[in-house]
Amino acid sequence: MRLRSLPLALLPALVVACSGPMPQEDVGQVEEGIQVCPGPTVVQGVDVSHYDGAIDWTKTKAAGIGFAIMKATETTTYFDPTFDTNWAASKKAGVIRGAYHFFRANVDPIAQAQWYLSKVTLEPGDLPPTLDLETTDGETGATIAANAIKWLDYVAAKTGMKPLLYSSPSFISGTLGSPAGFQNHATLWVANWGVSCPNVPSPFTKWAVWQYSSTGTVNGIPSTAVDLDEFDGTLSELKAITMQPPAAGDAGTTDSGAGSDAGAGTTDSGAGKDAGAGSDAGAGTTDSGAGSDAGTAGGDAATVDAAGDASALPVLSSTTSSGGCTASGSGAAGSSGALATLALLGAFAVRRRRRAA
Repeated sequence: MRLRSLPLALLPALVVACSGPMPQEDVGQVEEGIQVCPGPTVVQGVDVSHYDGAIDWTKTKAAGIGFAIMKATETTTYFDPTFDTNWAASKKAGVIRGAYHFFRANVDPIAQAQWYLSKVTLEPGDLPPTLDLETTDGETGATIAANAIKWLDYVAAKTGMKPLLYSSPSFISGTLGSPAGFQNHATLWVANWGVSCPNVPSPFTKWAVWQYSSTGTVNGIPSTAVDLDEFDGTLSELKAITMQPPAAGDAGTTDSGAGSDAGAGTTDSGAGKDAGAGSDAGAGTTDSGAGSDAGTAGGDAATVDAAGDASALPVLSSTTSSGGCTASGSGAAGSSGALATLALLGAFAVRRRRRAA
């Protein structure tokens, strides 16, 4: 079962019992959307940053990875030091590539969009620009949603592509309050670990990409805690959402906007791989503490078969669902109950430290 509306007063005792101290996060109530299972065909992917080390993209491609979304920027000053290398090498290896921006809700969203576009040049075959939305930075849900929409709309206007939005069910439903019309500004990349089918938060009704694990291993990637994703559809359908070649006579250049660092922003000291919305753990303010990975429920040891059998890739302790089911409800096959869900809150806090700069 999933944690639905457990009183907050009970959370500290339960989490201490199963996974140590309660993370200092603005968790709020964990709300449920609808479960939307993947269809019969999916494309396996990863999302990476400098925390994953020097990646051998040829080996990663051979391991069954069809796409990768890599961290490019954060706030208005940070640029991931491995982005340029990953961006070029992944394309050379034949992996469909995408780039994401880690959003800071208390920094000018247009300045953040301009910073992202100044560092990322999208080409035909690349995935849409992507916004990682998962921290409150002391702002209200209404402010976060409004600022995120400004970023999404600005980047969409400059690139001609509807962006991807990475977030968790609890962040969108709980922290943001399911803002009306949010689905019109982005395509959902949902982060929901430890379930056989992800929950889709209102106002979204479907997902395009699902991050189902944060502790996988993939041949060619040094990290032992790789974020694993899948696209719901065939490889041809994945290619259909990428930037298309310009029509005859159209230069087809991407407008990078102002390009310069138009906002002050905050200078963040670490490197970081986005904080992860993982396992529907909610929003949370930026956590600057250290700490080891608290792990995820179900003994997640998901790996990509080095022989390239992507269809054999497990989803945590469950098997990948077949068929395109859509169902209301809270249960998740393979879930170990409310305590396991609570244990994931600790892992979520640790992952935020890995994702954020």
